[in-house]
Amino acid sequence: MSDFLKKFSQENYEQTTQKEKLDAHASQTKTVQLEPEQLVDDTLQQSQETESLINDTDAPMNEADVLVDLEGEDEAPTKSLDEYKREDANESKDEEVEIDDGYKARKRKQYLFIGAGVTVALIIGFILFHFMTTVKYPNFVGKPVTEFQQWAKGNSIKAEVTEEYSLVDDTGVIMKQATSEGKRVKKGSTQGLVVSKGADPQQVVPLPDVASMNETEINKWVKDNKMENIKVVQEYSTDVEKGKFIRHEIRDKDVTPETLKRKDTVTIFVSKGAEVFSKDIKVPDFKGKTKADVEAWHKEKKFVSDFVYEEGYDDKLEVGMIISQGTAVDTQVSKDESLTFVVSKGKAIYVPDFSQISMGEFKDNPPTGVNATLKEWYSGYTYGTFLEQSIAPGTNIAGTQDTSVKVYYSIGKPYVGELIGMKENELAAYFYAFRDRGANISYSVSYVKPGGCEPKGTVVGASKYSQYVAMEDHVSLTVSNGNCN
Repeated sequence: MSDFLKKFSQENYEQTTQKEKLDAHASQTKTVQLEPEQLVDDTLQQSQETESLINDTDAPMNEADVLVDLEGEDEAPTKSLDEYKREDANESKDEEVEIDDGYKARKRKQYLFIGAGVTVALIIGFILFHFMTTVKYPNFVGKPVTEFQQWAKGNSIKAEVTEEYSLVDDTGVIMKQATSEGKRVKKGSTQGLVVSKGADPQQVVPLPDVASMNETEINKWVKDNKMENIKVVQEYSTDVEKGKFIRHEIRDKDVTPETLKRKDTVTIFVSKGAEVFSKDIKVPDFKGKTKADVEAWHKEKKFVSDFVYEEGYDDKLEVGMIISQGTAVDTQVSKDESLTFVVSKGKAIYVPDFSQISMGEFKDNPPTGVNATLKEWYSGYTYGTFLEQSIAPGTNIAGTQDTSVKVYYSIGKPYVGELIGMKENELAAYFYAFRDRGANISYSVSYVKPGGCEPKGTVVGASKYSQYVAMEDHVSLTVSNGNCN
């Protein structure tokens, strides 16, 4: 027991510890470095074994024995527990630590894993950043520029547009793109595009012989040459075969078919053939309605033919009202039919038969409804006989300019009265009255020296007077010249 305790002296403790280390190094060909957890477990196990050795000693000892033995050793100076701990710490610093190859390999592998993880994380981060700040560039060639604009707006892309004329691509279609399809481009970048302006409007494109072409050939030529200002219009024709050329019209009168440019406006008319209409329009009853009503119906049903309007008089219907229609009510007609209507001119004014009215009746009760004038007329008929009327009986004079009717009654043969003693200045009126009533009685005057000294200008003689004369006759008169000497 005392030998065991002697080891705890300073000198013996150092020697024993050093010897144990050398023996352990010499006996082991390879020191295995333990993990921290295993090192703790081994240390606990060694402490338990040491305690077991102490407990297994034959002579039991108590605390008093230990203290006696320690006090009996003069060689070993007394040290405190802190001093032992410091010595152990210094010795630990001087000891060589040997790491086995397995430990290093595990550490190296651990570092590799950590480095690889960091590298992968950086790569993933870079890829994510790249995909977040870039976008895959589509193929816009042949597509409208509006499609690019919509895509660019959603990806903050700007466009640098160059316009060129093209006979292949329509206006606004992308012809080329600077960036190839599928390439990733940065958001916010500017991308170059070549956009079509369509065909050159100033290019001269002579008009072919369209008169010898059909509609299909004309349309193909217009499309192939991008002649957007040429319109092909169909119209019905009963003379030209369907699909054939009818005529063309160039708006600018100074442009000829040979100098025609793409910008010039031309209309080419081709035949639709004869139009065929179905009888699907029912004719209403227009009697008593106005002409305006008929015209409105014509417009509503889109008749292609004009209606025919005749005029007639009606005692009951006012001017402009429909008296009759040529097509019966409810008849089915087509748009190309021309219908006939009779339109009222108002009430008719018919000239009466004045031969049935005597001159006396006419004077006493002038007829109403017409403007009739009685005319007394010389004739070979007896006095009061009806001779004629200026407008035939039964004639409708409504709406005419001359509505006056002259009615002639006979006043017998012309009678020349007492002419002797009349003044010369009265002769003109006297004989005019004969002519105004249909008798052509003329007269002549000669001047003579009066036998009875009648005043100058006095009728002193007549070839015929106080007698009936013919309807055409002549009277010779002599007039005093006033010379009585």
